[in-house]
Amino acid sequence: MFGKYLKICRERYHLTQEELVSKCYSYDEDFNGLDIGTLSRWERGITSPSVDKQIKITKLLQYYENSIFPYLNTFDIHEIEEELCQVGVKNLIGNSKEHILNFPHSDIIAKNLKVSNIKEFTDKEAILKMPNDVLDSLTNNHYQLNIEMLKSWAQNKYNLFIVSEYDTHFFGMMFVVRLNPKAFEEVLSFKRELKTLKDEDFTKDGEVGCSFPVTFFAYNQTTAALLYQRYYANLIANQDYILEVGSTTVLESAVKLVEKINLKKYCTNTIHDQEHSSYKASLEDVLLREDVFKMIFRK
Repeated sequence: MFGKYLKICRERYHLTQEELVSKCYSYDEDFNGLDIGTLSRWERGITSPSVDKQIKITKLLQYYENSIFPYLNTFDIHEIEEELCQVGVKNLIGNSKEHILNFPHSDIIAKNLKVSNIKEFTDKEAILKMPNDVLDSLTNNHYQLNIEMLKSWAQNKYNLFIVSEYDTHFFGMMFVVRLNPKAFEEVLSFKRELKTLKDEDFTKDGEVGCSFPVTFFAYNQTTAALLYQRYYANLIANQDYILEVGSTTVLESAVKLVEKINLKKYCTNTIHDQEHSSYKASLEDVLLREDVFKMIFRK
């Protein structure tokens, strides 16, 4: 898959194989010994460069389009989602017992699991009832959000509010908001609470913002992988409009999840005698890493 991607990018930027080999030489000494024959075998999928070299080549190609993943920014979220390796997603997120349950798989038919955007539902209040209850239960009502608030946030087209269903039964959820940089910084610095966010704190058409996962929960790992698959597709499809990814944690198990996606501790604050932390990273640091490349290019 990476070889196909490499050839498309090379031709897209009107580079010959010889020119790309020369640029790789100049970019990093790790490419010493690379020749046109090896590059040709990469492009035809006969052999493949190491993941480390794949990341370096991708960074080199950024010069031509100023995107983290050049060319992939031309696809929409559903096209990218189709290309992501679900096994790779499972390996990336691991397992968090409080956020990913172990609902028996024996009677579950994977193709009957469905991930939908809440925007697709007419009665958003009804579809949000179970996720809202789960959110309160997971965080011990720490965020003090309510259905009306979530319904309002879900209407913003740049926020990602998705639920997983199995034969119309709730099976998981992921709520992600895209905040403008000022609001994002205030929330991560604990200068503002989520419940105080207003319409003007979310990004609008043409604005660059920051991705903030609010909550995540799944009945089993297959459901978790489907939700994360949609989330990463959203990040990749909107890479030109997202600067950073960040979140605040209430549970210890949530720390494992944010660290899995490569977020680093940013700030701490004591609330009701309990220490809470925020985590963040640039979108490039979230996407340009070995686990993500295996998810994108090894279906």
